[in-house]
Amino acid sequence: KKTLLLALSLVLISSLSLHIGEDNFELNEWMVSYMGIFFLLFSFLKLIDVKGFSGSFKKYDLISKIIPSFAITYPFIELFLALTFLSGYFLITSYIMTLLFMTSQFFGVFISLQKKEAIKCACMGSSINIDISTLTLIENFVMISMSSYMIIIFI
Repeated sequence: KKTLLLALSLVLISSLSLHIGEDNFELNEWMVSYMGIFFLLFSFLKLIDVKGFSGSFKKYDLISKIIPSFAITYPFIELFLALTFLSGYFLITSYIMTLLFMTSQFFGVFISLQKKEAIKCACMGSSINIDISTLTLIENFVMISMSSYMIIIFI
């Protein structure tokens, strides 16, 4: 859990540092930066060993349980999301994709925790060994909340 907390803290500090010197702190702009840095860091960790990541991810992600090949493509999707958030292009598409994917993971983790399954969290790739936990749910919930908020603001 400490490793995941460290990674999330780095995302938070990095995204805040991009906006701290601005005259007017814009929550929306910060959220876009946060999501971009989040996906950049976590896609990197998954891309180190895509096959190892996908094996763990398929155990709890609802989309991957239905479409197993999705687990192999997911790190690349996260990299795409990182680049769209950081560049500011295709944002509404990225908000919707984030909402969809994080919701799938949230419910998959929730179900696994309810069943008391000891499953390795794939969120940090296969090179860092941590189990899914309530912290994983919180991480997904934050991203669901941010993307939902941004979709509402966009509309």
